[in-house]
Amino acid sequence: MNKKSLLQMVAAVLVLSLCMFSGCSSEKAISTAYDQAVELLYRGTEKEFFEDLAKETMGQGSAYEAAVDKGYTGTKSQWLTPLVGRTVSEPAPQVTAYELAVADGYTGTSEQWLNSIPKSSQDLVIRLKETKASFAWIDDDGKSYVYSTLYPWAVEHQVPFTTAVITGKTDKYLTQEEILEMYQTGLVEVASHTQSHSRLPSLSDEQLVEEIVGSKQIIEGWGVSCDVLIYPHGEIDQRGIELARQHYSYGMVAGGPENSAGVHTANRVNYPPISTFGIQRIAIAGGMCEEELRFIEEQIDEACERNGLIVFMSHVSSNGQEDLAVYSRILSYIRSKGQDIEPVSQVMDRFSNLIEVGGWSDKTPEGYLVVGADGAVRLDNLNGQVVLPDNTYTNASTPDSYPQNQITTCYITGGSAGAGLPGGSRGILTAYMVGKAGYRIFIPASSAEQYLQLRSSTADRWNSWIKVNENVTALLSNNKIDHTTRPDALPSGVSMCIVTKSSALEALPGDGGMGYLTNYKISTNSANVRQEWQPFDSVTTYIRLADTYGTWGAWYKLEPVLVE
Repeated sequence: MNKKSLLQMVAAVLVLSLCMFSGCSSEKAISTAYDQAVELLYRGTEKEFFEDLAKETMGQGSAYEAAVDKGYTGTKSQWLTPLVGRTVSEPAPQVTAYELAVADGYTGTSEQWLNSIPKSSQDLVIRLKETKASFAWIDDDGKSYVYSTLYPWAVEHQVPFTTAVITGKTDKYLTQEEILEMYQTGLVEVASHTQSHSRLPSLSDEQLVEEIVGSKQIIEGWGVSCDVLIYPHGEIDQRGIELARQHYSYGMVAGGPENSAGVHTANRVNYPPISTFGIQRIAIAGGMCEEELRFIEEQIDEACERNGLIVFMSHVSSNGQEDLAVYSRILSYIRSKGQDIEPVSQVMDRFSNLIEVGGWSDKTPEGYLVVGADGAVRLDNLNGQVVLPDNTYTNASTPDSYPQNQITTCYITGGSAGAGLPGGSRGILTAYMVGKAGYRIFIPASSAEQYLQLRSSTADRWNSWIKVNENVTALLSNNKIDHTTRPDALPSGVSMCIVTKSSALEALPGDGGMGYLTNYKISTNSANVRQEWQPFDSVTTYIRLADTYGTWGAWYKLEPVLVE
């Protein structure tokens, strides 16, 4: 729809809203629509009002019929006469607002179109939600260990969670009685994990309906609400998304991917606007290594700092005590941040998008307009910037694989998707394409470095990556370097990081509190490298210099001088 048509449609909606108001606000038997609009504080002239409405002669599903439904008592001719300045017996063809909508691509019926028109000016106002850091928990598969292991622990610690049940499995799985007992406490919600846990993209259309719709019908037949679908194996295709959209409020994927060592290291925090049927989750399980647990804690920190949403995914197992040890650590860390785990229904209501047009999801990134709970907008607009799902493009993507005359951005989560990228395997990859010319910029997640790559002038390939910000200040991630980092191992330029590790703080000068560690490595001469340490809540600075052998000298304390 072009801008002119869009403006026409907006005007038509506003005009019909006034007409609908008119039918229920007047006590006169045959009061004109203009008179009633004036009573509702319309400030235009009668001529302006009639000119705006003249093109809205009535057809099936007319505004006149809506006015009658709202109490208007005049005849159709009486209602139409002041709008067009003459008696109207039959509507002129191809001039109703509904027909204009159809001409612009609307495919619904006139009744559906009429029902979509706001009935009051308040309906035209979309109010933002107050988002905050939020945490929810879904345990997959619904095995018997949920009742025997997870549920008692959740009751003890007052942790709400959702059990995603496979309705077609019974042996070693939750019984209907156990599900109802947990559900009736208000602590446990229920999601569908389909009928048989089959890989949905491999199924026929009939099987897909049985798995997605049939499982929901069974759960709701128990008297249990079921608004969330958990995709088996995290897999879903467009057929499945469209079917899920008709029967569920949200759909969620699995908690991968993993790196080469089998460690979950992908960023899985959700931010507005959310992918309603592609909600990311973070996997938690007994036996996780310390690297994985620290990464999860970093994700929790990020969600707290940026008001993000984390949905944890677990598979409570026969190794119940190992599982509960990890769950307890994560719960304790969340609560140490002044946060808590909440029911899935509650956090999803908080983060649900205000507007979704075009069926947007991670599987269909084009042709959408979506407005998040906090007002953030993603729009697939020609000649504009498009934010695509993670790893849509990678280092291996050729220039011609990108849309032309567009700015395209996606996040690279690491692993194979990040292979070959400079400065790290995770970060933001943005391409700027104008015709056959273009370039890409990559900013690694671990630093403020930037790398540039130009399109070849003769072939569908990229030239080599070039670092474009040598000797520019870089903000490193927390504890990226500390007092043990050798001068020759520091990045070039001016770099800074925050030190929080207790082992490093004990060795640094000062009172042992956290602070800033700043490095100056401007020259290639190692003797010209220096380092500054400044604790938080202090104006005292400590400095040390590197020697010609590339080792650090002693710390010196720089006493502050008060300036009156």
